[in-house]
Amino acid sequence: MLGLGKKNQKNLIDWTTSDRGHEVSRSPEVIGRLMDHLMAERIMLFLHHQGYSSSGTMLLENSDGHIVLDMPQDWPGTERSIRVDFNGPEGLRYYFYGDVGAASKDTIVLPLPKEVFRMQLRHFFRVELPSGSVVSFLHKKNNYENLSVRDMSAGGMKITSKERLDFEKFDLISKIVIIIPAPSLQPAKPRSLVERQKMAVQQKKGEAQQAAPPRRLDVKSAKLVHISFDTLQKVYGYGVQFRLDSRDQERLQKFVRTRELEMLRQGVTK
Repeated sequence: MLGLGKKNQKNLIDWTTSDRGHEVSRSPEVIGRLMDHLMAERIMLFLHHQGYSSSGTMLLENSDGHIVLDMPQDWPGTERSIRVDFNGPEGLRYYFYGDVGAASKDTIVLPLPKEVFRMQLRHFFRVELPSGSVVSFLHKKNNYENLSVRDMSAGGMKITSKERLDFEKFDLISKIVIIIPAPSLQPAKPRSLVERQKMAVQQKKGEAQQAAPPRRLDVKSAKLVHISFDTLQKVYGYGVQFRLDSRDQERLQKFVRTRELEMLRQGVTK
């Protein structure tokens, strides 16, 4: 990976796996090679911060402990902490965080990242769902409705209940319907006098954006793979593994990615 020879295979141990479906490297050599790869291959980068996701941009320079990015055309320049995403070697997704050190008319300067994360495709990245997300399904001819869903991935979800449900490990459930509230609408900060005046008129008239409808995800069947009890919150947790074909898995992966971007727009967090 990244053109490492046999003598450099030891660098692979610098990737350690977390429990959220990604790996992290803090090896200066691995990170330096990755930055050089981004420049040599002209890989598209995408910048995110609260309320913003950029169009594609590129890494222009890597030297003296800093990296220089081509400034996206729609860069608002309102936030200092950002996240940088890109598709790296072998089609894996990478990302890192940084604080904008300087910005000119055409470029953004960041410190060389001290850690870089990557998502293995064989792992399923989990995202938290908005409060009020619920699931209904069929289990042994019994219908269960409006159970809480805490998080999900393209491979499964975690259901929670204050009561111990009549489930056993490896039980099958079917006709699964997940209802997820739309993200809260937080208008972007006005960037010009005209936008501020327009927002003031709308507020004076009492105009408000209508809430988007909730999203619905349908899954044919799944298997219960884990049952636990949270002693702090006093709730039972049920880990569910979806049984999907490739098309359904792709659909859920797209939703998970969309949800992750929503969370990024609400605030860049590590």
